[in-house]
Amino acid sequence: MPIGAALVDLALEVISLAKAMTSSPFDVAGHSLGGRIALKSLEMATEQIEAVIMLDIGPGPLSDGLAAGPMMRLLVEAPSRFRSRKEARDHLISRGADRTSANWLALNLGPAEDKGWVEWRIDRREVARFHERQSKEDLWHVLNETMRHPGRVICIRGGDSRYIDDSDAERMEALGVEVATVPGAGHFFSGKAREELTRLLSKISLTAPCLGCNARGDLHTSRG
Repeated sequence: MPIGAALVDLALEVISLAKAMTSSPFDVAGHSLGGRIALKSLEMATEQIEAVIMLDIGPGPLSDGLAAGPMMRLLVEAPSRFRSRKEARDHLISRGADRTSANWLALNLGPAEDKGWVEWRIDRREVARFHERQSKEDLWHVLNETMRHPGRVICIRGGDSRYIDDSDAERMEALGVEVATVPGAGHFFSGKAREELTRLLSKISLTAPCLGCNARGDLHTSRG
């Protein structure tokens, strides 16, 4: 990620990758930050993107309690290297991270040049600054401007997650977004909630290819 990157930069990367793969319309799906990237991509490539799936994230700015600020502080303040990912996870949990978040952050560790250690593979301070910038961006206007037909944007939220409240869900539905709720699911759709999420996704007919963006902004592709 380039220094000073904004949400639009990641969206343009998604669009560039998709155009390199196909000249046909394509879909973009994303969880958390990935969902915001997907919606921003729709704004930038309205003619090329057929549909967007947002997983437990809405179009509005994130409140301080939902933004990644606390996790980013833990990330920035953590030691530069550990003997193992387990040691890193234990350290993060001891500083207040829940196990799911600690596992997520530890994915950014890789083998160090000195054998026996793992170190951060990212510029942690720049990642923290990026999350602060992107969490303030309001994307409601994208829905107002791009909803050509109901169902072009699909949102699946966790019933126990705080990221999309009922008022936001109703506002999205009024704009033509299809909103589904997975009862008992948190933000990361763990355990049995993941099975229900998989079931809902399997019922959605997507064009090919579909680009997916995860919570870290990483990209992967699948065929529709």
